[in-house]
Amino acid sequence: MACGQLLNADGSRQNSIAAFPSLLTLMTNTPLLEYLFPRRFPSKRYSHSGPVEVDSGIGACLMVRMAAMDAVGLFDERYHFFCEETDWAYQMRRAGWKVLHVPTAFIYHLQGQSIGRNLRSRIEFYRSRYQFFRKWRSGPYYLAVRVVILLRLVVDWLLTLLGVLLTLGFQKGLRDKWAVYGRLLAWHLRGCP
Repeated sequence: MACGQLLNADGSRQNSIAAFPSLLTLMTNTPLLEYLFPRRFPSKRYSHSGPVEVDSGIGACLMVRMAAMDAVGLFDERYHFFCEETDWAYQMRRAGWKVLHVPTAFIYHLQGQSIGRNLRSRIEFYRSRYQFFRKWRSGPYYLAVRVVILLRLVVDWLLTLLGVLLTLGFQKGLRDKWAVYGRLLAWHLRGCP
């Protein structure tokens, strides 16, 4: 599997690769991991002169050998929109195939245009992430993931509330973000229906 460098409309680099989700990536700040362990967590922050092996490419543009598809199958249809390429790359890596990021292949990508950046897209993102952990990790690990994600949402909600209070509610972006975190928390507390 190979992915290129995704670009915004203005030519700036987007994130084109992703590490496989884990408790470590959920509990820490991904940019911190990229900074501390750049070989394990490569990112757009670093320039690579040639292809670099990665866990997974972002699904906006991928090239995959037919032999690899024959070996592992196609996308798992249980994923609605997010993480299907991560799951696929995970299967390929388990089957002995490599996943490469080719930084000299440029692809313009209008990020978020297919599904948007609203509450529904965030819920689909969490639903797909949970699907990945249910499929590939043990029951206790999956439970730990649920707890960590819930705790992170509570912290994000509280910190955003603090920002809303400190700005006296004048920052619409903060108010909107706080409301989204609140709805995501409510969705989680209802058992992620």
